[in-house]
This record gives sequence, C-alpha cells and structure tokens, in this order.
Amino acid sequence: MLPPLLWYLNPRLIKQAPGGSDLPNVFRVLGDCLRHGGMKSIGRSGFWEQGKPSVRTAAGSTKEYGYDDEFVNDVRRAFQACGIFAFTPIYTINDGALGAASNALTSSLVTYGLPNDLLDNLNSISIVVMVPLMNHVIYPILQKRGIYWGPISRMTFGFALCTIGSSGFAILQHYTYQGSPCGYNATTCAEILPKGSKTISDMSYLWHSIPIILTAILEIFVNVMAYGIAYSRSPKNMKGLVSSINLLMTGVAPIVGLLSAPAINDPNLVGVFATPTILGAVSTVVFYFTFRYIDREDFVLNTGDELGTGRQGPTVDTAGERIFQRCE
Repeated sequence: MLPPLLWYLNPRLIKQAPGGSDLPNVFRVLGDCLRHGGMKSIGRSGFWEQGKPSVRTAAGSTKEYGYDDEFVNDVRRAFQACGIFAFTPIYTINDGALGAASNALTSSLVTYGLPNDLLDNLNSISIVVMVPLMNHVIYPILQKRGIYWGPISRMTFGFALCTIGSSGFAILQHYTYQGSPCGYNATTCAEILPKGSKTISDMSYLWHSIPIILTAILEIFVNVMAYGIAYSRSPKNMKGLVSSINLLMTGVAPIVGLLSAPAINDPNLVGVFATPTILGAVSTVVFYFTFRYIDREDFVLNTGDELGTGRQGPTVDTAGERIFQRCE
C-alpha cells in the first residue's frame, strides 16, 4: 500500500532542497558557551546566552558569525530534544518487557491450545484502533473545551501508562510462580516433572492481554510526540541528526535485552519485570519535572520558507501542536 500512498501524498508534501549541515556552527556555538560560561554553567539559566552573536559582540568580540541569535535558540532546542530522548530506552524496555521475558512468562500459562505469542499481535491491533479514536474523538473534545494537552504532558502520560502496563507483567509472573507445580521453576517445569504431569500454572493466558494492550496504547503518546519534538525543535539542517539520535536511543533497549539474557530465567523473572518498572516510574516523575516547561514555551518551527510565500513558519505554540497532529 505504500507506493500508492506516496503517489497520493506527493503533491501535498513540502519539499526542500538539501541545504548542507549546520553541525560546524553548532560546535562553534557550544564552544563559545563553554568558553565563556564554563562547565559549571551547563544546564543552568543563561548558559546558551553566552553563545549568541549579539552577546559576544557586546562583550567586545570582533569575530564574524555565520549565524544569528535565533540559530543559538535553535541549537538549545535541539539539545533539549536530545535530552528528552535519553528517557526513551527505559520506556522501550517496559514496552513489551525486557528481552524474551514476555515469552518466558506465557510459556507457563494455560494457553487453551493457542500459540503463546498470539496475544502479542494485540499491540498492533490496539494502535490501529486507538489512533482514530484519539484523533477524531478525544483530541477534538479537548480542543473544543479549550484544554491544551502539550507534548510533554502526553509523553508523561504515556510513560505512566507504560509503568502501569509493565507492572502487570511482574504481577502476572508472581501469581504464575505461585500457581505453578514447580514454584519458581515454572518455565522449566516440563523438564523437571515426569512426562504426563501437570507442568503449567492455572493462570489464564488471556490475562497477558491487559499489559500488552496498555503498553501498546502508550506508543501513541510517546512515539508520536518524540518524532514531533525531534522535527519541530531542531535546526532545519539538523532534523535528520536529531531524529537519528531518537532512533539510536530506541536501539539501546534491544542491546540491554541481549546483555541481560543470562538473567532472563527462573527464578528471576519477577525481578526482570519489576526492576525496569520501578526505574520507569522514577524516570516518569523526573522526566515531567525536567521538561514540563516545554509545554508552555512558544517556539519557531524551522520548516523554512512556508509554502513558497517567503515567510518563515508559524511562531506560536499552536504551530507545534499542528505538527504533532500531522504526525499522528
């Protein structure tokens, strides 16, 4: 279906010619900020002001700058976006459990003859159902009532939902151990007991659908917002770089899963589920209080010339909301 879709969307897309990379200027800005603000000023108010050409000129600098103050603001937003992505690995781990832990859990449940990975398909199905519901029902209702649900608030809600869903895996695993004939050796029970013996818990496989659905719904809030922030808060010649950093942080989770493979076995599975869940709960709180100001911040969308009119893109926060809605 993708080629016909691209053909349909082609005349509606805003296309820009390659404009080179702003990365050298980014390093120049960062160098000025560190040189005049010092390492101790990193993360504090006024750090990025030291890199603005107007501030440097007022301080007596005679250097010619190939960028303006607005570019420095763009770089600040790009670094903010990268900071936001630092929280995504733990969310990705909790979105479906660490490594093969989910499959190890379902192998100990009563499956009624169904494949033990069947319910994993509920992830995609839940997203297909929830996206139209959010776009055409929930979001319009919020807009009509004048409720602004910013990107950070949405991501925080997604992280919280992920923590709740991930805790469901730990709870389900706990009761699976309690009901297994082999106790805390539930996944290898068939190897321990004689052939023909009962080797699985009485816990129904269908309970597994609850955390699967919850962790699927959260992707609507976290993934969409992450891509929107990567696009709207980065310099126009650095969007690919910031987006790639987002994907790189997503790729950290499978690496952690591979490194943790030796621990994904009995009797450790409750801890395998619970540890990322606790980390996810803590990171959700830290994430919100670290980045909540972004929900209130007006910023310029670096989309270049707006539809060939010679005007820069919108400069109010509703423009960011429009980009997020397009992504959804």
